[in-house]
Amino acid sequence: PTATGLTIYPNPFTSQASIGFVLPQAGRATLEIYDVQNRLVQRLFAGSAPAGERRQFTLAGSDLAVGMYLVRLVTSSQVYTQKLVRVN
Repeated sequence: PTATGLTIYPNPFTSQASIGFVLPQAGRATLEIYDVQNRLVQRLFAGSAPAGERRQFTLAGSDLAVGMYLVRLVTSSQVYTQKLVRVN
């Protein structure tokens, strides 16, 4: 499913992307970046988050090679996935 609470901007990106999420109910969440071979590239967040509060993270383009990635937000009740593309 797509996440109304998961945002990526800009996408595609060059130097940096802003990735954020809002949980509909309080609980644990993990926000991770995977490559197209489903290998974990970076973990941006792992912990508890309150309901309705936006968590925002900046991803540096220098941390990723040019290509397509998957941003995965895992909560206690749902898994949200969105594509992320880094370009030159």
